[in-house]
Amino acid sequence: MNPFDELIFQMAEKEGIPVPPETSKKVEDTLSQLPQRKVIRFSPLRRIAATAAGLVFVFLFLLPNVSVTYAQTLEQVPVLGKLIQVITIRNYVYSDDYHDMDIDVPGIEDGTMGAAGEEINKDVEQLIQELTDQFYADVEAIGDEGHTSLYADYDVVTNTDQWFTLKLSVFQASGSGTNYYVYYNVDRSQDQIVQLGDLFTDDSYAEVLRQDILAQMKQRMEEDPSLVYWTEDSDMGQDFIELGTDHNFYFDDSGNLVIPFDEYEVAPGYMGSPEFTIQRSVFENLLNDSYRDLFA
Repeated sequence: MNPFDELIFQMAEKEGIPVPPETSKKVEDTLSQLPQRKVIRFSPLRRIAATAAGLVFVFLFLLPNVSVTYAQTLEQVPVLGKLIQVITIRNYVYSDDYHDMDIDVPGIEDGTMGAAGEEINKDVEQLIQELTDQFYADVEAIGDEGHTSLYADYDVVTNTDQWFTLKLSVFQASGSGTNYYVYYNVDRSQDQIVQLGDLFTDDSYAEVLRQDILAQMKQRMEEDPSLVYWTEDSDMGQDFIELGTDHNFYFDDSGNLVIPFDEYEVAPGYMGSPEFTIQRSVFENLLNDSYRDLFA
């Protein structure tokens, strides 16, 4: 038995947890059947990486299964014990010479979130249903006279015991293409979906964020003449300025507010989907009391 295996058995013995004979025999039989490998000498950096990977395996996978005490302790760790579980509950795929669709539908597992999770699941299901209905209608109407595409997937942006953010990405093309996003933010302490306006004590936040975004746009254009934002043209850029209470947002790891825009919302299509990070110091004094300590 090598030193690593001896360490595991020693830890189990210290806790006074007997290893069933049949389990011990299976482990020994498995180890004896493993093929012998040549010794490979790793550089110090690779040895560190290998050691780290081994420790992750020990503490997260092996020890919880051989140590009752360790497993009970692990369940009490806030982050590991309370993460929201998001899975792909359905996948829609369609493809022919003219039309393509590939959609991953996210679902928040029962028991990992309350009413907010149910509301998100229903909203996502409704949106996906509308998208697929429109896609099949376009396929029927266009036939082999044009091309259509529909792609949708998701990403968990934030997942802590305080806050949860799910990002849904959608790309649609029929002649021309457009990309847009839907963000779901949840205050887990209240089990509530939070919109941008809910974060602040009053509507004054909109102008504060607007001015900061305009300043960032102008600075970016000064630094790179190839960039274009609709900061002055009221026919093109006026709509975004109000920043309605339901505008998309998320928090970065430092608690700064990130305001994303869809394609063509504040800039020409070649600019993609720009985002602007508002430093926490800019808006912190406007936050509701319940969000002042968020990400602190």
